[in-house]
Amino acid sequence: MEKPKTGRTIKEKAARMPDIREPKWDQIVPAYLESVKSLSSEPAKSHRFLLLLNDLFGLQPGFIEDYVSGIEKYIKVKQKDRILKGRVDELFGNLIIEFERDLDKKEIEAKEQLRKYVACLWSQEVPHQRTPFLCVASDGIRFTVCSPAIGDPAKTDIMPDEVRLEVIEQIDLSALKPQEVYFWLDRYLLRREILAPKTENIVKDFGVKSHAFRIAGQNLLALWQSMKAKPEFTVIYEGWEKYLTSQNPQAKYLVLYNAHGTYLCACATESYPIEFDIAGQKVQARGFVAESETYCFETTEKTEGNYLASFLNAPVIDNMIKPMQARGLWGARHIHKKVLELPIPQFDNSVPSHLELAKLGELCSHKVANWIQIGGPGKIKSIGKLRAMVREMLAKELTEIDRLVGPLLN
Repeated sequence: MEKPKTGRTIKEKAARMPDIREPKWDQIVPAYLESVKSLSSEPAKSHRFLLLLNDLFGLQPGFIEDYVSGIEKYIKVKQKDRILKGRVDELFGNLIIEFERDLDKKEIEAKEQLRKYVACLWSQEVPHQRTPFLCVASDGIRFTVCSPAIGDPAKTDIMPDEVRLEVIEQIDLSALKPQEVYFWLDRYLLRREILAPKTENIVKDFGVKSHAFRIAGQNLLALWQSMKAKPEFTVIYEGWEKYLTSQNPQAKYLVLYNAHGTYLCACATESYPIEFDIAGQKVQARGFVAESETYCFETTEKTEGNYLASFLNAPVIDNMIKPMQARGLWGARHIHKKVLELPIPQFDNSVPSHLELAKLGELCSHKVANWIQIGGPGKIKSIGKLRAMVREMLAKELTEIDRLVGPLLN
């Protein structure tokens, strides 16, 4: 007889099996770090790094043979009026490694060599089909990983000074655990290990500073350059260009106001990295970008931000835009750029009323922040009710703001 279902299923939690290779890594990596520190020549450091790779990855079929074949590879390309040539310390797949005795002292020299190698190699390849090289400068312990790029992807003869190296990662192996050293090297050399889909790993491989993101961006830009002159694309671009705006995620201070709603409301905020949790993963947002439901003003001056927020929150401003707002079943409902049609004076720190509005704006901001911190909103989730509660709480300050804003509008 089939047992009746209870409506829930208890799944067995998978046990984590320890990696039997970890004791080996705990021996190999410290021994490497200790020995490479005492080496004073670039060839010696390069050879010791090869031994490390053999110890860590030697069991991978063909890996060491492929890697050795790229050591001290001689490259040469003849251009119109000169010949570029050089000897790469290591060339493995799309990875170019240049060893130096001391990276702190020789990193500039290492990058100059890497630029020359990339110029030689890319000059031999068909534009738009070039290898997405990764350049690495190292002294065996410290590694600087760069993504190379050129201004004109269609150019055939490339000079070293036309290659720019954009740093995507800097790492010190001595600051890592042996297990972390293994996975870091595997990430650039083999890509055999399956990594957990953590935010940190995804950002490293596909984030805005990653090699993949830069290469994809360069390819898309090159494609757009080749297509934008065609009439059908020109029409589409011109039709959408008026809706495009640029934002600076690194802007220090922002003033935001709502695009929709019965009442205009604004706030001044400071942009700084925040961390939050999504499905058990820690996510760090490094900058602030305004979504389409808000309008944004960027400034480097906190005082100017508080001034503008005060101005926009003045009841007189809201009353002035009411006749211009679109109306729905429940009254006025859209704001958008209507408020920007008003004669709002540009901030001037020599005008006493401007400074007074800035102080009132900061006072209101602190008052609301403290109210939220002590649980003032309670369980209320309705944004309309919360805004009404804030307006009631700031009634005295809003009256004073109104008194200052009126004459400025006249």
